[in-house]
Amino acid sequence: MVKKDIEENVLYVSQGYTPEAQYGREINLLGFHYLSADIWNTPADGSPVDNWSVDVKFKIRHTPDFAQGHLTRVDDPVYGTLFHLSSDTKIQGIASGQYATIYDNDAHLVVASGMIV
Repeated sequence: MVKKDIEENVLYVSQGYTPEAQYGREINLLGFHYLSADIWNTPADGSPVDNWSVDVKFKIRHTPDFAQGHLTRVDDPVYGTLFHLSSDTKIQGIASGQYATIYDNDAHLVVASGMIV
């Protein structure tokens, strides 16, 4: 599955690893959980989020390598608080319901995780 349209109740699938539809750069995360402390001083829910962002390393699913990305907090009218991850490179297999693990920018510390929506 490479995409789903909940409104129309449609799933989009592809075969193999080459279809461009299997790759993306934008990932929204719900249920974001810090594993210890919030090392970035993320704005609290309801606080202004303008200009808050941080460079991170991350992994999704079973990927062996770290990816470089940019994390921002977004107030979404449907989900409430989301974290938006923009990857510097195309990522294969972004799928709702899977999880992303967020690391500090040096990939030395696991900071948080969130469910992909």
